[in-house]
Amino acid sequence: KKRYDKKRTLRFIVKGLGAGLIWAQWYPLVEAWSDITTAYALSELEIQDVGTMHTIGKTVSSILMEQFIACPIVYSLWD
Repeated sequence: KKRYDKKRTLRFIVKGLGAGLIWAQWYPLVEAWSDITTAYALSELEIQDVGTMHTIGKTVSSILMEQFIACPIVYSLWD
């Protein structure tokens, strides 16, 4: 017979809320970082179509920052 474990349920709720708060703060932050870093990098290059390159650069930098900054932090906090 399985019993309801209140402590386990509470830990699960707290972890979910904590991870949700981290991700909710992460996306606006990474949007600004990737926009600034991409604009800075592209200002050094002489490119004809800066709009498309800016979009591609933001996407790539956002993915890299998520994989190497956000994910390790969030998943290291998970047991």
